[in-house]
Amino acid sequence: MSEKSHNWIVPYGNLMTILMIFFLLLYAFTYLTGRVDYEKVVASIAKGFGREIPYKEVELAEYLEDYFSRKQLLEGFKLEPDRIKLIFSIPLFFETGSTKLKPQAVEILNDIYLVVRDIPNNIIIEGFSTPERNDGEYLLSAQRALEIGKFFMKKGIDPLRIVLKGWGSGVLLYPKDDPRYEFNNRVEISIARDVSTYKEPLSERLIKMREYYYYGQYYYRQKNFKKASEYFEKILKIDPSHWKARQMLKKMKN
Repeated sequence: MSEKSHNWIVPYGNLMTILMIFFLLLYAFTYLTGRVDYEKVVASIAKGFGREIPYKEVELAEYLEDYFSRKQLLEGFKLEPDRIKLIFSIPLFFETGSTKLKPQAVEILNDIYLVVRDIPNNIIIEGFSTPERNDGEYLLSAQRALEIGKFFMKKGIDPLRIVLKGWGSGVLLYPKDDPRYEFNNRVEISIARDVSTYKEPLSERLIKMREYYYYGQYYYRQKNFKKASEYFEKILKIDPSHWKARQMLKKMKN
């Protein structure tokens, strides 16, 4: 072989080094700036290469995070692959044990309505509680989600765009020994993202499994083991390696 036949090795090696440094910088960027800024950079780069990524949704997430953070109303904010999630503490919206919206909650919801009324994205409203609130916690969290959903429907939002869920204490953000434990009693309002350009069918599968696990746990607590087993088995059809579902099925057999 002639020396010329190996000339490609040096530029190829340099290219790989540059790409590795580039991706390391992007990885570090997520920790230094947060998910929103990171996605803005990725969307800009993708656009430069002729790919379409919903950049407006990233800008919308940035606006919502900044707006509600300045008002000191957010308990948490997440920009996920399939949604923009706003997390609010229950006391901002409802009195203890109540499903009637507070005046402050109406103001918050109106601010969100002004954002979502002109976009086609679905709105996902989820109510949560803590295990101690076992006096109909699932029903209470569902009724609160419904009350928020009714607010948007009365304002003219198409009911088909609204997804309502009451998780009760099924999904805790903080363990019992965490000082923020009480904030598990919360409301999450999410704006669904257009995930078609991301090509992440796994995300949809995870959402479906999360729903089945919630229903499985609900019927397990009601001691309806036959119904609970049906939902855990549905999870295993999607992901045979789901150890939590297997564990629950094993527990019921014993």
